[in-house]
Amino acid sequence: MRGLRPQSCQPSVWVSLDSLPVRNRLQGLRHASESALASRQNRTVAVGLVVAAAALYHWLQSWGRATPWIFPDEARFAEASRAVVDSGTPEVRGQFEVLGSLHAYLTAPAWALADVADALSGVALINSVAFASAAIPVYLLARTLVGPWSGLAAAAAAVAIPAAFYTSTLMAEPLAFPLVMWAAYGSARWLRDRSLAVSYTH
Repeated sequence: MRGLRPQSCQPSVWVSLDSLPVRNRLQGLRHASESALASRQNRTVAVGLVVAAAALYHWLQSWGRATPWIFPDEARFAEASRAVVDSGTPEVRGQFEVLGSLHAYLTAPAWALADVADALSGVALINSVAFASAAIPVYLLARTLVGPWSGLAAAAAAVAIPAAFYTSTLMAEPLAFPLVMWAAYGSARWLRDRSLAVSYTH
């Protein structure tokens, strides 16, 4: 008939977000996101507990130690730390001490204590915290290789090695350990990012 226009035969493309399949899909994505976030937070707390427990354990183990016994290294490190308190510079017999200078600055607050026994305990506490902090880079590195929970086990094992006895000494090894682990993690991240960048350009 003249004067009548045919109606469009195109199907409607509108989808209601209230439809059951779409709503279930959105709820599933939200629950998965919340679950992943909670799991990540749990692992972060677990790593923190590993660091705290290791630091406390190694510090308590140092209580029975009254005097240095690794000579002459401990004497040099102690003198350098005391010099930081007195002059602000790690010196041994008036000469700048390059070896262990970072450790001298780190442990200098402990030597501000008047009692030598308290100073040794303070150094042991600083060493214990520094050594235990190596669990963080170990976890970050291991989780990329063996997964998050196995990475957590690797982090706990890393701060339970026999070399932890250095935390009760005046040596710089407790600080060197986490620094090496951070360097290893940083190198691994750099190599991974570089490999990804190369693969994208080819």
